This record gives sequence, structure tokens and C-alpha cells, in this order.
Amino acid sequence: MSYSRFLEYLDKGRVNKVDLYENGTIAIVEAVSPELGNRIQRVRVQLPGLSQELLQKLRAKNIDFAAHNAQEDQGSPLLNLIGNLAFPVILIGGLFLLSRRSSGGGGLVVGLASRFRSVSPKPSSRWSQTLV
Repeated sequence: MSYSRFLEYLDKGRVNKVDLYENGTIAIVEAVSPELGNRIQRVRVQLPGLSQELLQKLRAKNIDFAAHNAQEDQGSPLLNLIGNLAFPVILIGGLFLLSRRSSGGGGLVVGLASRFRSVSPKPSSRWSQTLV
């Protein structure tokens, strides 16, 4: 719903409730719509900002309104921390167990060292003759 339509519904007394989000820039409006057979509908309205005039209109029309903080839906900080750390811990643990299994129990460092020795080039005899 556009802001102008919201103001029109407000002036005609069709608005029942307004919930304000994101510092008053978004409103969820419960309004009675005559186009839908006078059923209550919930629509989102992009506001140009929370003005004092709009708040005074809402109070004058005796409309229930509330401002909601973005932090209300965050949940417990401890659960957020556990949720953020669970995947990396499982991933690192799985890689560690996989590397121990593939290298025969020697660990990651020993397995990489043995692979590096088998791949490293041996000095050619021609290079050693040029140094002498």
C-alpha cells in the first residue's frame, strides 16, 4: 500500500492498528478494506520517516500503534554463539579425523611431510657439476 493510500485510509477511519519497524520507516497496518468486503487486511507501508504529525493523527484517531525494536527477535546471545560456532567446529573435527584415518594415525603434519618427500625433486648431476 502506498503512503498516500495509507493516509487516505487513516482519514476515513479504516485503520485499526499500526506496527512501526526499522526506526519508523516501515509500518504494518491493519485496515478494513471496502474492496475486499470490509475484511481486515494487513499490509506493509513504506513511510518517509516517522513524523510527529503522523503520530498526532494516530493518537487523535485513537488508533493502537506500537514501535518495535529490531533487537526484540534476536533470541538468546548464548544460543547465537553456539549456533555460529557449531558448523566450524564440526568441519574442523571432521577434517582432523579424516586426515588421521588417511595417514595411518600419524596425524596431519606427518602425513604431509611424507607426501612432500616423495614429490620433492632430486638434484640433477649436471647442476652439481656446474657448482664444482
